[in-house]
Amino acid sequence: MGPGPRPAPAEGVGKRHSARRHGAGFRLIASGVVTAMAFSTVPTSLYPLYQARDGFSTFPVTIVFAVYAVGVLAGPAGRR
Repeated sequence: MGPGPRPAPAEGVGKRHSARRHGAGFRLIASGVVTAMAFSTVPTSLYPLYQARDGFSTFPVTIVFAVYAVGVLAGPAGRR
């Protein structure tokens, strides 16, 4: 005859490992989103410099800001 029935695993052992793994995944994804959002704002500081250098009025710069904002917001929705 073979060995007897195996004892049940200790209560909560698998849950702790799973929660730790999910927490690490959440932190990884969150840091990626924060990094992407931080780098997506970099070009906006250049628009006033371009305005001063190239002599644009405020209207074209406002349009550029608006188009950029729509592109940033619509980008993730368009990839679904």
